[in-house]
Amino acid sequence: MRDRLVHILRGNGMFQAYWAFMRALADAPVTVEGVDVAEDFHRHLVDPRLRSVFALETGSA
Repeated sequence: MRDRLVHILRGNGMFQAYWAFMRALADAPVTVEGVDVAEDFHRHLVDPRLRSVFALETGSA
């Protein structure tokens, strides 16, 4: 699912929708594998050069 959404959100310039989506994911529990869902999406969507500018604020941060 993540791989499909990454392409849609990145390719269509849906910046505002992305942040609304990320705010909703911030309340998602960590998966059984220990993955923070919001952080996982953020890491795949945001260019590494921009992560310090567009920092993700979650309960685990």
